[in-house]
Amino acid sequence: MVAIVVKGIKSVGALAAKMRAIPGIAHYATSELAGETVDLVLDGFAKESDPYGKKWAPKKRSNGKPVGVDTGAMKGSVSPVVSGSHFGVSIGVYYAPYFHAPSGRAQRWLVPNRSSGIPGSWMDSYHDIIERIFLERLKG
Repeated sequence: MVAIVVKGIKSVGALAAKMRAIPGIAHYATSELAGETVDLVLDGFAKESDPYGKKWAPKKRSNGKPVGVDTGAMKGSVSPVVSGSHFGVSIGVYYAPYFHAPSGRAQRWLVPNRSSGIPGSWMDSYHDIIERIFLERLKG
């Protein structure tokens, strides 16, 4: 649920009228939300941890580089995906599923998993973007 604080509007009717003038706000926000998701995934690489803050399992053979970064190809392949009012990320290397092993292996999550849901820190970032876009559109 997105909590939106609106200041400077005296009546609910005026707010409702302005909201009707902004159909499909989710559509406007998707590219920014996808971009933020890329930033959040890259933050996981920097912190060597999953979206929930759990540190990734160490490499079996250390080469002095961070976990998940040998050549930088996987980290560099993270890109936004937008389709209508849906968004996500694509990780464009064939071995990403082996790194992002949902069962067994190291269980190094790159993106939130379905059973645990979206972490609060990610939701906070999404809320900030949606609130900003919503308020910008209301002012328009």
